[in-house]
Amino acid sequence: MNLARSLEPLPAVGHPALLRGAAALAAAAWLIVAAACATAPPPPTGRASFDLPSPLEGPGRPDIDRAAQRAVERGWTDLQAGRPGAAAAQAGDAAATAPGRLLALQAQLEQGDAPTEALTALVGDAPGYAAAWITLSVAAERGNDERTALDAARRAAELWPRSRWSRRADELRDSWIDNRVQAARAALEAGKAEAALNDARKALELAPTRDDAAVTAARALLALDQVDDAASLLERLPANPDVTFVRGEIAERRGDLATAMERFESLPSGYPGRKSALVRAQLAWRLANAPTWMHDALAAPHVDRAQLAALLATLVPGLEDTAGGTMPLLTDVVDLPMRNEVLLTVRLGVLRADTVERRFFPERPVTAHELQDALESVSHLVGLPPPVWCERGSPAQNGCMVLPDPPSGRAVADLVIALQGGESS
Repeated sequence: MNLARSLEPLPAVGHPALLRGAAALAAAAWLIVAAACATAPPPPTGRASFDLPSPLEGPGRPDIDRAAQRAVERGWTDLQAGRPGAAAAQAGDAAATAPGRLLALQAQLEQGDAPTEALTALVGDAPGYAAAWITLSVAAERGNDERTALDAARRAAELWPRSRWSRRADELRDSWIDNRVQAARAALEAGKAEAALNDARKALELAPTRDDAAVTAARALLALDQVDDAASLLERLPANPDVTFVRGEIAERRGDLATAMERFESLPSGYPGRKSALVRAQLAWRLANAPTWMHDALAAPHVDRAQLAALLATLVPGLEDTAGGTMPLLTDVVDLPMRNEVLLTVRLGVLRADTVERRFFPERPVTAHELQDALESVSHLVGLPPPVWCERGSPAQNGCMVLPDPPSGRAVADLVIALQGGESS
């Protein structure tokens, strides 16, 4: 029913005095309705973006007198209704109080400012004031001051253990620390060491004690050949499999192969990358103790057939124990220092020789196709997973191997080592 219509004078029936009383009541009711319509403020808009606590709410709120409290209450209503200018004006009536200061700063925040410095001063004056800490966290986040935002959110959650504020601290941690560590790992796997290092360092700035961030940063530094920086980053960390693995890689890079092998061997048998790292270190140690002609083969920009035979026989320890054909007689390898390695690879069918002329042609440069056939034969003989070759001209990705053309000694060694370092047993 319409209120105005319900207050219209009743029909003129009954006693005249009663009629005059009814008219007077109707007039008084009209005055009350009119006054209410003229003075009542519009209801708050309830904006979804507004996520700050009232200055008069929560633990640690400093006591204020009644007049200041009413001013803050009115200002808070204005702020909720989307009128930050009016809220700031109300805050002026309570400017000498911490809630009044907070209301004024919240109004600035709603107007697009990020008064981080003033809010930092406020929580310094009132260190137990939870609402001020929450507001500081929001302001610092807008000002891209991640450390202050996260620290303030955590302090607020300690002071005011409400799920709303605990959730805020958790969300900031997830976004700025956990997600960055995950992004750094993904970037490292994709070969983007610079991006990985950047994300890992940002996470470390906010959480200096996060071991997983430090390990990821160290791995990125190793990928960028900054070995000493990687070692320094791990100095404070306690030993665990991840730290031990990276320390093993650092020792390997520094040429301390005995330490590298010791660290890799100490890892749990199922640790990802353990087998390949251990094989790599063992074969590197074997190469380091090889004769001079083996080092000449490693340094060759384009290996010849004799050098390829030497590399394969030296870098695949189980090859000499493999059953094969009869020992060939080759007249052009008799005086070579690596003749036994050549004869072994020919006997096993890894490399071919001219059995009619009894010649091996040891000085002939190896072709990429010849290297491919040799590596596939070696894999089959010793029970290794067959190599998966990348498309010609494509980079190594998804576990494929790039076939070097022309094959250098170092490239051949790296392929043989990688071939044996697969994690499948």
